[in-house]
Amino acid sequence: PKTPKPHYTKHKILFYFGMSAEPAGHLTCTIKSANNLRDCKKIGRMDPYVHVKSKSIEGREFNFKTPECKNGSKNPKWSDPNFEYDVMSLDHDIKFKLLDHDKIGKDVLICIGKVKFSLFNGKDGAHEIPLEHDGKPAGTLHIETHYKPRFNHKELLAMSEAERLVVKNNIEGLNKGHQEFEQSEVKFHEQ
Repeated sequence: PKTPKPHYTKHKILFYFGMSAEPAGHLTCTIKSANNLRDCKKIGRMDPYVHVKSKSIEGREFNFKTPECKNGSKNPKWSDPNFEYDVMSLDHDIKFKLLDHDKIGKDVLICIGKVKFSLFNGKDGAHEIPLEHDGKPAGTLHIETHYKPRFNHKELLAMSEAERLVVKNNIEGLNKGHQEFEQSEVKFHEQ
């Protein structure tokens, strides 16, 4: 017999255990360019675009796609497409997939870069994301970011010790609760 899927969501579980589902901060990211990409086209020039993916605390997937860079080939440049994202945890990953747009068939994967949101905490400005394909270096993606934490340093200093402890416990509890839920979900599906 097939095991039924659970009817609860991560958000409901976190709410039930009294853990805040507020974002850790807000990220604004601009995709600038890429260089030295793996060439996946035998004839003609590649038309690369970037597909950005990450998961929210509710388990929904965040998706953003740049326009394709016509004939961008191995060194595409985009006209500053940007996206905004509410970061639930600095421990979560953000994935940058570069694909070649194919007018006839399926788009072809060029390479992938994956980093944690913590890379952007306190480090506004230009970033180089290393890209790879099949475990081998396959280029670099250039982005610019601005990350605004939910609480800044002055706000944290102005809080009483008790208020700071509540914020710290909520953030730690949210991360721990998310990890415990993921582990229990895997065990549930293995049964």
